[in-house]
Amino acid sequence: MPKGRGLTPLLIRDSLKEADNRFKKDFDLLVADNSAKIRANLECSITELKSNEALWGLFINSGYATVLERMDSSVYKIRIPNGEVREEFLSIIAEQDE
Repeated sequence: MPKGRGLTPLLIRDSLKEADNRFKKDFDLLVADNSAKIRANLECSITELKSNEALWGLFINSGYATVLERMDSSVYKIRIPNGEVREEFLSIIAEQDE
C-alpha cells in the first residue's frame, strides 16, 4: 500500500491539511492520549461548513473517533476506536512533519 493511502479517506486527510492550529493541537492530543475533549457538530458535513466542529463531526460520523461521553450539546470526550485507526493517524502526523 503506498504511503499515505491507507484506511483514512482522502476527505479526512485533505481536511486535516486545511485544519487550523487548534484542531491540529486537539488531534495531536487525541493521538498522544488516545482521548480528547472536543466540540463537534454532528449534523453537518465538512463540505457544508469548514470548521473544527464540522471536521470533528466527520471523524465521529465516519467511525474514526468514538464518543466516550457527551458533556453538553456540542462538547464530547472522544477516543480512537482501534489500533488500525491509531496507526493511520500516526501516519498522518508523520506526513505533516515531512
